[in-house]
Amino acid sequence: MPAPSTVAVILVSSGSDRASTRHGRDDRCGGPEARYLAAARSDLRNLVTAEEGYFADSVRYSASLKQIGYAPTAGVTIKVELLADGWNATATIAQAPG
Repeated sequence: MPAPSTVAVILVSSGSDRASTRHGRDDRCGGPEARYLAAARSDLRNLVTAEEGYFADSVRYSASLKQIGYAPTAGVTIKVELLADGWNATATIAQAPG
C-alpha cells in the first residue's frame, strides 16, 4: 500500500470571512485520484460549515470532529488544529496513489 497523500489544506481564522485551499496534487488528474480529491475537498467544505455552526452556538471553534458530530468520507482523514484566532484542517487520503 502506498503512503498516504496529503491532498488539501483549508485555513480558516475567526477574523476572516474566507477559506483558502491549497492542493498538494494536480487538479487536472483523472480517474480514481480525481474522485479522492473531490471527496477530500467536499469533506473540508462541509467541515467549514460545521465549524461555523458550532462557532455561532458556542463562540469558539471545536477541539475535535467528534465534538461537532462530524465524520469525513471513508478513506479521508481530517486533522484539525486550533489556533489563537481560528483553526487549520488537513485532509489526507489513504488510498490515493502516489
